[in-house]
Amino acid sequence: MKKLYRLTPLILALLMLSASALAEATETPAQTEAVETEAAEADAAEAQTGEATLPDPEEVEALEAETAEAPAETAAAPVELWFDAGFALTLPGDWVSYDVADEDRASGLEYALGDGSGERYLYIYLAPTTLEDFDAVSGAIEADAALSRTGSLSFDGVDFVSFIDAAQNASCCATRWGDSLLTFCFTPQDVPDFMLTATQIMESFKAQ
Repeated sequence: MKKLYRLTPLILALLMLSASALAEATETPAQTEAVETEAAEADAAEAQTGEATLPDPEEVEALEAETAEAPAETAAAPVELWFDAGFALTLPGDWVSYDVADEDRASGLEYALGDGSGERYLYIYLAPTTLEDFDAVSGAIEADAALSRTGSLSFDGVDFVSFIDAAQNASCCATRWGDSLLTFCFTPQDVPDFMLTATQIMESFKAQ
């Protein structure tokens, strides 16, 4: 939708130009003759005075005001969002929430969030687990050949295991949450500024 909104002013401008060109192309001979007469009279007046007529200063200021670029939009303020599972994250104010398909929810995906571009996402998984504690979670991630454990993190007193899922191009962190495994996955993980955003989001984590 963003692309469509961005193209709208251009489309309107093209329509206005087309309408102007159409009006010029459909002038009657009488209209053309009247325009030519007015132009000739203006040329004659200029020749008599020896100089062109300049607009008033007020007209120049008004024109400059109309053509000046609009100021950049102020970035939306960050929003603290509490989730039903009992934790909160502070997200950029312009982020959106996506619907989660039933088959994805069955695999443990609870929330899909992103910046609205269709390119940067945060997936939050919450699935039942037999892993009993932090050490068990850490060991399971280290034992999975598809994952690369990168360290341990703590947010609001909750310990997480951080890891990379190269196949999904995702940077993730996981912890035991009640009887479930809570996992946050940010993708793409090879975009440095998005990883900075991911760090800021996780540092805002609050436990209820």
